[in-house]
Amino acid sequence: MKKKTHFILRGTALLLKILPDFTSRYLLHLLIFFYSQYLFKIKNKIEVIGKENLKLVKENKGILFVSNHETFLDSFLIEWAKISLWDIFFNQDKISYHAPDFRNFYNSGPGQKIMSLLKNIPIDRQSKDPEVIKEILNQYCNILSRNNLHIFFEGTRTRQDKEKSRIDSIGECKLGVVKMILTAKPKYIVPIFLYDIHPIMPIEVGHHYEKIRSGNKGKLFIGKPLDFSCVYASELTSKKEINALVKKLIRESVIKLAPQ
Repeated sequence: MKKKTHFILRGTALLLKILPDFTSRYLLHLLIFFYSQYLFKIKNKIEVIGKENLKLVKENKGILFVSNHETFLDSFLIEWAKISLWDIFFNQDKISYHAPDFRNFYNSGPGQKIMSLLKNIPIDRQSKDPEVIKEILNQYCNILSRNNLHIFFEGTRTRQDKEKSRIDSIGECKLGVVKMILTAKPKYIVPIFLYDIHPIMPIEVGHHYEKIRSGNKGKLFIGKPLDFSCVYASELTSKKEINALVKKLIRESVIKLAPQ
């Protein structure tokens, strides 16, 4: 099954290499949309709650979506939940950029081609090099000036702590995300909470997409857009205080969407 999956990826990448990027992008977004429809609506039953909150966002660019992280499929799930076929054909600005770790999806030629067409920015989350971190921050800010961006605020998938509840196991917002928010100052920040998505592709499955499970029920909650204008205009003089405030607001905005 693993060989079959790799063969499909290579075949798809070859086809996309032959076609112009403009055509390939439309084709790939359509394939991903219909595959996500099968995966999240038929093979599994994922309920999307709060999609009407997206109507409160009056612009198509400069939107930052922040969420927790449960599986390697989360980015596909989030896009499937918030866009439509109409958007793919006539309003691709609504499709967000994502920032996966290059180790997860860019370790093969086919993967690189496919991910680049799907509006992704490969980043090195393990790097401690200040110049690399600065470049990543600049990329985020450039995207938010002309498009939308989705970020997992924890920087990695949530690890369930056996001594804590699912909610308490969700980590804090990463400092890099805080710096990006305070630098880019997105007009809209939309929180998204993923609930019971992890059984579809648990962490121990790794990159074995052939082991994606079926018959699971989960939920995706889309919250109302946050107004951070008071934060941007904050009179707090200490960077440490401002950073702590943003960390707290981002995490709380996501976890408060959790079902009680």
